[in-house]
Amino acid sequence: MENADTLNNYYQEFIEEINDLEDLVHKKDTAAILKKIVKLEQELEQADSSGFKILHALEFQDITEQKLQKVISAVRDMGGRLGAILGFIKLKQEKDPASVDDASQDDIDKLLSDFGLD
Repeated sequence: MENADTLNNYYQEFIEEINDLEDLVHKKDTAAILKKIVKLEQELEQADSSGFKILHALEFQDITEQKLQKVISAVRDMGGRLGAILGFIKLKQEKDPASVDDASQDDIDKLLSDFGLD
């Protein structure tokens, strides 16, 4: 936010400097015009630097958002898989309640493997 404020201040100062430059052109003060141009170039370089800092911050936010979207997608996928597993267990329990209580580790591993959760 600081860089955005700085850039906004540069913009306001730039407008004032351009108005001053126009006055100097009308007065035909060559030395003052050259001095003003050098000052404007320096301020534009600083504004350019602030602009790149803003772009860098936005780029970081975009990358962070992309990573968060991937995590959210993975969590949703896992939730879907867990829901399918729980549904499968519930269905199996309804058909044969004893079979769920007697499930071996091999049965559980096979079920997880079937859903890609090795």
